[in-house]
Amino acid sequence: MVFINISCFFLKKKKKKNINKMHGDEKMSNLPLTPLGRIIKSGGAERVSEDAKVALSEFLEDISQDLTKLALENAEEQGRKTLKAQDIEVAYKKLF
Repeated sequence: MVFINISCFFLKKKKKKNINKMHGDEKMSNLPLTPLGRIIKSGGAERVSEDAKVALSEFLEDISQDLTKLALENAEEQGRKTLKAQDIEVAYKKLF
């Protein structure tokens, strides 16, 4: 009979740092940082710091909330509770 010591397996697992935690602020990002890094690189950046990814995440979350509020206003004006793509498009045109 072979006994496997699985406790070593659990002890050797690396604990991942929570990169989404802000310095001094406990706000957690709802957006994954790796894809944001790819987006920044697709814009021409050769290298991207974690702080840059976190900053973009915060910015996109703020813009998304503002956009959603305007889109909801548009849906309500149309007599709907359901948010549709056209509401987002109208809100985008108002913001930008």
